[in-house]
Amino acid sequence: EVTKQERDAQFKALIDLLHSVPHDIFNGFDITRAHFESVGVEIGVDILIPKRISTTARPVIVRIHGGFLVSVIAGIDAQTYRGIQITGSSLFPAWFSKWILDFADEHAAIILSPNYRLLPEVKGRDIIQDMANFWTWVQSGGPGRHLASVGRSNVAMNLAQTLLVGESAGKIITFNS
Repeated sequence: EVTKQERDAQFKALIDLLHSVPHDIFNGFDITRAHFESVGVEIGVDILIPKRISTTARPVIVRIHGGFLVSVIAGIDAQTYRGIQITGSSLFPAWFSKWILDFADEHAAIILSPNYRLLPEVKGRDIIQDMANFWTWVQSGGPGRHLASVGRSNVAMNLAQTLLVGESAGKIITFNS
């Protein structure tokens, strides 16, 4: 039988491993954070733009992050005194598959990586509603308006060439959104 101390040590080892994935996997991209609204809540969308120059409208990859659909906080950051979130984050490197970044770079595609509200604070239907509101934001030109507001109006997206991918829990959301 595993003791509480052994279980805590295993959990800490997992957290340390997850946090060891370097953030430099994003070095080939400029990243900006936009927001869409869902039932009165502002939800972040990370937009990753390959640094490779493109003079044409870029294809789009919508990448729905995994993370068990739940918010798990593991300890407190000693610098900020804020909780360290280990799941449910659109830019958490351990959950961001490198093949998506490589594919985006190869095709000069823009990645839209939305967040969504998480269990247990909301119910599953609320997550689906968040994604419906995300798609409305995309279709109404939200990403383009955001890019223009941050001085990137030269970056155009071709929504007719959209690839939808989901990882783990994100895959469940892709089938329901």
